[in-house]
Amino acid sequence: ESELQASARTALAELKALAYEASQDDGQVGATLQQTLRGFAEGAGLTVAGSQLRVIETEVEQSEDTSLEHFMRLSVELTVEGPPMALDAFLTSIDGHSPILATVSMDIQRKRRRRSDASNEELFEYLTARMEVVALKENFL
Repeated sequence: ESELQASARTALAELKALAYEASQDDGQVGATLQQTLRGFAEGAGLTVAGSQLRVIETEVEQSEDTSLEHFMRLSVELTVEGPPMALDAFLTSIDGHSPILATVSMDIQRKRRRRSDASNEELFEYLTARMEVVALKENFL
């Protein structure tokens, strides 16, 4: 019996690394996800131009892979602006998050901006990135 309990604890720990818990309210998890992404962006030096949460019930056709049938997909569409290094730091933060987050689409537009100070004016690269970041939430009946 202790081996079974140890296996159950291991499975629960692995599940927590993959998805938000079913016991949490969908709206609360979505708000937390949005706040987390905004915090990552601002901490990396990006400006958040907009974000929108979508909660998608996962529906699986009988012929499809059923490995995701017990999960709800939380999707945040996010637009951020800033220098390339800040975008890199932001994506690194997403990669290190637990539960796992996935950037499933991204469109990057490059712009050049002028930076001027008292002694010098220079061009620097500036990006606008529109992306969709997805997380899973347990959806057990």
